[in-house]
Amino acid sequence: MKKRIAVFVAAGMLLTATSCSKAPVESQKETQPETTVTSTTQSEESAYVPDTEKQYSSDVDAQIEIIANSYGFIKSDYSAYLEAYSLPSFAVADLNHNGRLEVIVSAITTSGALSNTFYYEISEDYSTLERLRVDGEDKPDEAGDFLMSKNNEDHTSLYACYMKDGEYYYLLEDVYNGGWSYKFIMYYAYSFNNGVNRNFVGGCEFSAEQVDDKTVVNTWLRAPNVLFDSDESYLEHLNTFWDDYEKQSSCEIKWMELSDDTDFAAAVAESYDGFNPNSRHQATITYDYHYFTDRIWAVDGTECEYVLQDS
Repeated sequence: MKKRIAVFVAAGMLLTATSCSKAPVESQKETQPETTVTSTTQSEESAYVPDTEKQYSSDVDAQIEIIANSYGFIKSDYSAYLEAYSLPSFAVADLNHNGRLEVIVSAITTSGALSNTFYYEISEDYSTLERLRVDGEDKPDEAGDFLMSKNNEDHTSLYACYMKDGEYYYLLEDVYNGGWSYKFIMYYAYSFNNGVNRNFVGGCEFSAEQVDDKTVVNTWLRAPNVLFDSDESYLEHLNTFWDDYEKQSSCEIKWMELSDDTDFAAAVAESYDGFNPNSRHQATITYDYHYFTDRIWAVDGTECEYVLQDS
């Protein structure tokens, strides 16, 4: 059962520009006016049924129309979560740069402890919207989720992007707050070729207890099949993980509310118009866990002792 508040890998924005080859969809965006879609009735059908006699187009407007007509299909995935979860949000993007738009739909529980994310993509024949499998399984994503940013008024989120062997990867951070005593911070590399693929980069786990007049924090610093014995080796792993990847421009996506009260067609168009895979801003992050944990346990003069665990 899962767990936490997912926090974006965008601790700040620097006004530094980097170069990145434009995605097929982005190229179309530059030559087309702002997207408009005729509002349609939000169907409660389980899926959008393509017209078998119609010749479907890779044109962005045609793809957006398919997404706009898929509200019932998308909502059906979240029907089991709506009571416990706060209002879902969604974003339209082309994160794998293949010219077929994706839809990310995510929600978090009202307590902030759990979240689930579903991913969709326009089919290869451009006729319908299909749900993507997560790590080869037909399930929602429960780790390192994309979630609507609360850090700015327009709900535009910024993600660090890298490329290796022609595939795009995005760095996501997963933070879990299990009450005062238990927390973790995990980092994942996400890619979107042939489904959603999550790769665990590394992370830290904490279990705190009050001992006399100080807080003792048992700490596990992890990577795949590795438990680090020092902050230095842990930080070196995280800071060098992307050395074999080519740094890309950071990617902006625009989050919209998913609700029966929302004009879904208009929201789909607005989200796509806010998608920018070549942001002039740069996503940044600190891997120093003290930035998070000292504000919880080392407050009001309380002494905080971190004890690294080896098992």
